[in-house]
Amino acid sequence: MKHALAIVLGLLMLEAAAASASPCPQIVLQPKVMTPATRALAPGEGVVVSWLGYWNKTAVPFDVDRAKWRFSNGATPASTPPSETVLAPGLSVFLPDATATVFEDGKRAAIFRVTRSTAAARELPAPRIVSLRRTAPTKVKYPSVNTVVTVRDVPATAIALVAYAKDGKTAGSWGELADSAATIYSQSSCVPSSPNTRDWQPGELIRIAWIDAAGRVSKLSAPVKVVAVPER
Repeated sequence: MKHALAIVLGLLMLEAAAASASPCPQIVLQPKVMTPATRALAPGEGVVVSWLGYWNKTAVPFDVDRAKWRFSNGATPASTPPSETVLAPGLSVFLPDATATVFEDGKRAAIFRVTRSTAAARELPAPRIVSLRRTAPTKVKYPSVNTVVTVRDVPATAIALVAYAKDGKTAGSWGELADSAATIYSQSSCVPSSPNTRDWQPGELIRIAWIDAAGRVSKLSAPVKVVAVPER
């Protein structure tokens, strides 16, 4: 009996050790301000915030409780939450009111300081798609899925790409631009996705739009097919 109990305890210890030795530490969704601090906001523009997977100990320089975020005139915060437009799952733009000078968290710490511009913002053209590829290797220890859009002629103010269903009405995912590409979907055993994020399937037709640094959405691309990258 003692020998059997020792075996059971040993197995439990091995499982615990394996869990603690996982190559994927705990990662949680945390907010990140995407709008550059130097960006002056024209009418209809706002502060773009994303929610991405970061190490759970990553320091965020403001209170992450979005329910308490407010625009303020510098002296008194607004009594109601700011107007929020969801651009895609995990990507929103918060629109300041006419008197706002700072976007604050619930502890009155500044998330973003608002400066104004009277210049009319130029409408972004539709993205020109070079490729849309989905990789989903299974013959690996830790399977993952990554869908990458490559584009050309990137506007200077563009910060992200948003993917829509073929009808152009429903945004299902997005990705931050890195040079001329954006990963519009990424999933692994330890990286969470925002609720309602779409994993676009091979053969599916989707449409792509630019998002600029103040939350403006471009015209949509023509439908483009998701291409599966063959597994080696």
